[in-house]
Amino acid sequence: MLPVNKMKKRSLRSLVFTFFFLVFSQVTLATPGCRFGANIYYSMTIDADGSERYDSKFYKQVDGSIDCTANANKTIQYVLLSQVTTRASSIVCRTPFGGGGAFLRGVAINFTTVYQCSLDDYIWVMVIAVGGIAFVMLRKYQLA
Repeated sequence: MLPVNKMKKRSLRSLVFTFFFLVFSQVTLATPGCRFGANIYYSMTIDADGSERYDSKFYKQVDGSIDCTANANKTIQYVLLSQVTTRASSIVCRTPFGGGGAFLRGVAINFTTVYQCSLDDYIWVMVIAVGGIAFVMLRKYQLA
């Protein structure tokens, strides 16, 4: 059993950590995009008439069936269909089509999650690291 002073210090540390976590954490907002076909364009500029114009060089593929298996293309970032929501219909977004500055009207959307499959290759390293830190911390507090 820990002495009362150590328990108070731990409680105070927990409260301080929780306070800073709540104050300095931020909600992740959806990223605006313009969907045309199987691609979401996300590099936006606003035209003089207020419409959103998206660059053809910056896009992500939309696919709801990617499971990061060996068959998946690990060099492309995918957006799951379930993470795509349509924005207000009054927003006009234009996506590139061909050369010469031609654009087509796309669907203004928000997307919140991008999956890059290569992260799965390193999860075992993170599990071992967190496990090692937890083991050391438990031993340290058990001996105290």
